[in-house]
Amino acid sequence: MELNRNKKIILMILAMILGVNLYGYINNNTKEIALAYNVNPETGIKELIVSCDYAELEYNELEDKAEIIALIKVKDNLSEKNSYFTYDNIEGKYLVGYYGERDVEVLKYYKSENQEAKKLNIIEPAAIKDNIYYHNEDYSKMVMGNEYIVYLSTENASGKYSIMAGSTGITKVNKVNEIEDYEDVTSLYDEEHNLN
Repeated sequence: MELNRNKKIILMILAMILGVNLYGYINNNTKEIALAYNVNPETGIKELIVSCDYAELEYNELEDKAEIIALIKVKDNLSEKNSYFTYDNIEGKYLVGYYGERDVEVLKYYKSENQEAKKLNIIEPAAIKDNIYYHNEDYSKMVMGNEYIVYLSTENASGKYSIMAGSTGITKVNKVNEIEDYEDVTSLYDEEHNLN
């Protein structure tokens, strides 16, 4: 009887050790996953910064390859409704791409074959899904109400107007409710290209 009691005690101790180790493994892995995100304390939205490579373009190349160069004003917020995700075709569970499709008002065209459109839908390398804000490492989403000079091309997988070369293809001109400390970028561009 004493032998059976000792076996039970040893089995209980082994089960406890296994349970503690399994709990520690799960707990540590959960912490590692949570640390992969930055969490905005105001909104509670998790931020996932994605490492990526862009075609590096000098300014002259960017200007030459852009189908549209325009001063725009963003008319909507990035949300799950205007965010799109692409998954692999094999299992459908691996994320291979994402973008946000944004509504913008064109304030001024600097380059375009059709300068009549006052509204455009453009895509940017940022999206939101399941309370997670995805964006490329050198890019921050456009903010509703802000004005930007954008370099756009349809040479991408979606065939839609897209900001070119990551953050190189977009310049913030103003911030809503903030005074700028630098000269208006559009006036400098106008002077360089004799558009006044």
